[in-house]
Amino acid sequence: PHGTGQLGRPSVRRDAEATYALTSAIQHTLAAASHLPALFNEEGVHGLMGGGATVFPAALAMAATWDIDLIEQVYTAVARETRNRGSNYVYAPVLDLARDPRWGRVEETFGEDPFLVAQMGLAAVFGLQGRSFRINADRVLACAKHFVGHGLPQAGINGGPVQIGPREMVSQHLYPFQVAVQQGRVGAVMAAYHDWDGIPTHANAALLTHLLREELGFEGMVSSDGFGVLQLQTLHRVATDPTDASVQAFTAGIDCEVPEPGGSADFAAEVDSGRLPLDVVDRACRNVLAAKDRLGLFDDHNPVRVEIDRDAHATLSRKVARRGIVLLTNNRGVLPLD
Repeated sequence: PHGTGQLGRPSVRRDAEATYALTSAIQHTLAAASHLPALFNEEGVHGLMGGGATVFPAALAMAATWDIDLIEQVYTAVARETRNRGSNYVYAPVLDLARDPRWGRVEETFGEDPFLVAQMGLAAVFGLQGRSFRINADRVLACAKHFVGHGLPQAGINGGPVQIGPREMVSQHLYPFQVAVQQGRVGAVMAAYHDWDGIPTHANAALLTHLLREELGFEGMVSSDGFGVLQLQTLHRVATDPTDASVQAFTAGIDCEVPEPGGSADFAAEVDSGRLPLDVVDRACRNVLAAKDRLGLFDDHNPVRVEIDRDAHATLSRKVARRGIVLLTNNRGVLPLD
């Protein structure tokens, strides 16, 4: 009866028609009960992850095109296919710098160079959100990830500790996020799994509040990564239980816990006990509601059914694939060079 913040991945194992029927029914139910529409998040790093959606080349191949206009077209297509299903929020772009080839998520990135990653990421944000602050009905809220330094984990192990100095962190790994925030006005940022200098990102106020909000001027919504809050207990061992993990995370700057509320489901009791300041909950609610307002969800609870041209999107995917081909060895005389 009090509404919900967001619901995750409705396109999983569903085609466009089934997903739209589900999201529409949920929004109508929420509108009648609480007047609080939901965010529906989807994965969309190289195409919407859902049945029947267009698959585009991996981000690393997109970066190899060196064509920011083309990449903006790709993420515009991702936004339209997402809205075609009634969803409105996409976990993309990935702005991590791929600095260790052993890391199993290199292909999700736009590469190792801060400037190239920043420009490709900015094109992705423009494609997803458009260029106006108010997000139109054929665009979605973008979520830049993973903040910050996620692309250089120890031994290449995903989520492993990051051991780099503050100068390298700020001047290189932070730069793509700075561009996305200050030039693209990206609506959401996702915290990373790792710890930096022994402090887990999901509980690091120096990163999530001081650096992101106070230094970069970010005013949007900070999301956890999937189960990232609970990992403060299960992986990093800095929390005694899920509720303690959530209190630490939200106090540090997290605004929403995904994929579902763990310890944050108990926040009413934590506020009553004095363990969690009410202004922390107010800040988180304000940022989530502001994201919904930016999408225009309070104006019309009926998800707008955006029409898409699947053939045009497939043609665009082939174009990106061709433009992203990289010649590693000239062993067939392809180039007129010795």
